Amino acid sequence: LTPGAPVIRFVSDADAPLDAFSQTVVGVAERLQPAVVQLRTGRGPRAGTGSGVLVAPDGFLLTNHHVVQ
Repeated sequence: LTPGAPVIRFVSDADAPLDAFSQTVVGVAERLQPAVVQLRTGRGPRAGTGSGVLVAPDGFLLTNHHVVQ
């Protein structure tokens, strides 16, 4: 698949609402993918990993408290 290319699926009428939701979620994920980051903190036994999202062009990240802690 080419990123951004439309995906055509044939579904029954009963599956249409769920399929439309799935296509929306996939579209949002594709648009946000470049903004998702992996974080690694510390070294040794205190090392940890987490994820975050870039929310500003200057590099401001949004993540969960437990990732920062």
